[in-house]
Amino acid sequence: MCVELNRLRTIGVLGATGAIGRALGDVFEQHDADYRVVSRSRPLTACFPHADAVPADLLDAACVERAVTGLETIFFAPGIARTDCENLVPMTRNVLAAAARAGVRRLVAITSIAAYGVTAAERVSERHAHAPSGREGAVRNEQEQLILSAHDAHGLRTLVVHLPGVYGPHADRGFVNHFMREALAGKAAPYVGSTALPHEYLFVPDAAETLIRLTMDDGAFGRCWNLGGAGTITGDEFFAQVELAIGHSVRVHHVNKLMLHTLGLFIGFARESAEMFELAEQSVILDDSALHARIANVHKTSYADGIARTIAWMREHPIAAPDRHDNTLRAS
Repeated sequence: MCVELNRLRTIGVLGATGAIGRALGDVFEQHDADYRVVSRSRPLTACFPHADAVPADLLDAACVERAVTGLETIFFAPGIARTDCENLVPMTRNVLAAAARAGVRRLVAITSIAAYGVTAAERVSERHAHAPSGREGAVRNEQEQLILSAHDAHGLRTLVVHLPGVYGPHADRGFVNHFMREALAGKAAPYVGSTALPHEYLFVPDAAETLIRLTMDDGAFGRCWNLGGAGTITGDEFFAQVELAIGHSVRVHHVNKLMLHTLGLFIGFARESAEMFELAEQSVILDDSALHARIANVHKTSYADGIARTIAWMREHPIAAPDRHDNTLRAS
């Protein structure tokens, strides 16, 4: 991997302190890669001791230009809360404009399933029509179109990767980690939607490995890709795996749409979650057969192993108060 990473030359991770950014940074640290991390969070060097750390606000065009100058490859994974999702489009415009001026060669954007919206397909392939539901889905869809339309302009190649919900180390702003944190603390852990419906989740270190491998493939650019989870799992099956990892029973607080709408009268995040409730009420399962055909031996950690490793990590890393300026993948 070390020799292969050198093919990407200088690498930048924009939104570096989120779950995906931290996982990418772990790989680059392990292989002594030449990389830069960009985020509003400080101090970046505590998370990435060997990186070129550049604090920057992606909404500030001048900051973005300084942050990407000298890079050849960018992983773009900014964290946008659903209440602030409109910021994603101006951030994307700033990054694309700065990348073009700076001569960046590759840009890989990591996004969620929200752009697909409510679907009738059993498995959603990259060819599926986008029918976003709610504000976040519309913004994610606009971002995707901006990035793909920039492919091959000014020498820049782009691609977009759709992920399901992620969990694992540093993914504490995702609802899967939140459920496990609450369960580990002996609290009633909130779960949205039917526990009988199958869903899929991805262990975040697996995402980093596959993203890097895809980026090394020059023929993979100019399109979007799906990277699904480790198979499907119902809420009931998920609870059972969490109980095994924790070593005691889990109390589940079942959250329905009415509760989210009621909370949404007062809390913006709950209002946005209510908009996205339709996605929780159905099984949006990504068809990533195209990616498997492109990349051999895509590794996906089993739920049993991934949940156990996440709980072990949580025991070693009690949660800290979130940084309100942190650019992380909060809406995943």
